[in-house]
Amino acid sequence: MAALGNELQAISDEHNDQTTGVALCSHYEGAMIFVVSPSKDVQQSIARVASRFPDLQVITRATAASISQLFAVGRKLLKSPDVQGIVTGVGPDVNSGGLRITVAKDKWPLSANEKGRVDDAVKVINGSRLPLTYEQGGTAVLD
Repeated sequence: MAALGNELQAISDEHNDQTTGVALCSHYEGAMIFVVSPSKDVQQSIARVASRFPDLQVITRATAASISQLFAVGRKLLKSPDVQGIVTGVGPDVNSGGLRITVAKDKWPLSANEKGRVDDAVKVINGSRLPLTYEQGGTAVLD
């Protein structure tokens, strides 16, 4: 399983403009690689890896955005004046190809209006909507 995951992750790392990441099956049956409109080269690379592990499943799942796209949108979103005071963190959601939005503790739970502001800001930055999930943030203390 680890070797399969490492080989798929190497493909994902090399083609971070077409992939979001890799997840290993918790039942040790195989792995899933999340892709966005993969090129023929990426598809062939995945097929080659899968052929080396015939006893394990390799599933290719379509996702909304690549990891490089998600990082770029996240960086811009954190700087957006439209979400200042609301969004305290942003990270990729590999499964959906969207973003995990960390919300300021005093803004939790977000109102429909505030969710709309975040969604609209993401749409402007990305050029289209992305799947968004929200979680309550806290205060971090570094020792």
